[in-house]
Amino acid sequence: MDIKISKSDLDLFPFSDELKNQIVENCSAVLQKKGEIALKQGDPVHRIPLYLSGESVLSRYSLEKDKNYVICRVKAGETCPTSLSSVLTHQLSPITVTALIDSIKVIVPSQVVFDWQKKYPSWAKFLIKTLASGYACVLDNFHQSMTQTVEERIAQFLSSAIYTQSRTIKLTHEELAHEIGSSRVVVSRILKSLETTGMLQLGRGVITLNSSQN
Repeated sequence: MDIKISKSDLDLFPFSDELKNQIVENCSAVLQKKGEIALKQGDPVHRIPLYLSGESVLSRYSLEKDKNYVICRVKAGETCPTSLSSVLTHQLSPITVTALIDSIKVIVPSQVVFDWQKKYPSWAKFLIKTLASGYACVLDNFHQSMTQTVEERIAQFLSSAIYTQSRTIKLTHEELAHEIGSSRVVVSRILKSLETTGMLQLGRGVITLNSSQN
């Protein structure tokens, strides 16, 4: 179901007033529920989303490794860098987009993406910044995978889990392995070791951090 938007809904974005008016006139928003997949790897891409609220995770499946790897996340005030890249280059989606929490997104058709790029400097600047930040995120994840141990990546992720405000993180071992680019067997072994040290407690589908670690 489409959601009507107003100019004030776009205050998170660095757009000119004229561009905001164009977005309101030409676009509508949709609700993506938690866990819902908005775009699958290999799908054609005909639009980009402007996140008014919520957050999604972008992941890529490696057939060679038979694993899913998290590429980056997209939150309110942003758009998906890989969807933008696919629209600009007319390529299929290299990633799958899954909502971490309920998200409201403005859908901008690909033709409008091109038209506004020529007409509105604030739009062109936003697109360039999005591509640059997406590239930086990929480099950062690659650097972490090359320089940090799996235990270090687990500890870093758990201490900075951005989709929870409590000490209890609803996350399975498989999902955590997905997040850090490792295997479930390795992640389960390390989590058990961390539980022994008192850093956390394990439950069915949840990981509870000790207060000193939160």
